[in-house]
Amino acid sequence: MFSQSKLSAVGLLAAMAAAGFAAGFATSSFAGGRRGNGRERPSWSSRLTAELQLTPAQSDSVRAILRQHRGEMRAVFESARPRMDSVRHRINDEIRAVLTPDQQRAYEQLLQRERERAERWRADSAGHDRSGHGGR
Repeated sequence: MFSQSKLSAVGLLAAMAAAGFAAGFATSSFAGGRRGNGRERPSWSSRLTAELQLTPAQSDSVRAILRQHRGEMRAVFESARPRMDSVRHRINDEIRAVLTPDQQRAYEQLLQRERERAERWRADSAGHDRSGHGGR
């Protein structure tokens, strides 16, 4: 069975992943589609249009509102990034402390894959329009 400290470490890792996902979602999918695994995910405006059955005029208004606030949302998350990085670093150190040497090596590999995935996502996001127009 898992010790309490290992369960805590797994919980912290899950929380860290959730925080990273939330930040990424809010700065990209909020205003427009996000690519993942080669597939385009519907933008938030597209989801609202479909799920709320918005009229074309309402859909255009929602896209304009999201576009208007996109920079503000990005700025909020960018200003929080240093604090998030600091917390993430402490979490990683605490997790490493409860792992065996083999698990630590595997954990480092996992973290490296996540860093590479994040870099690919950032590069991909920088090259795509996030206005939510998605071909309309």
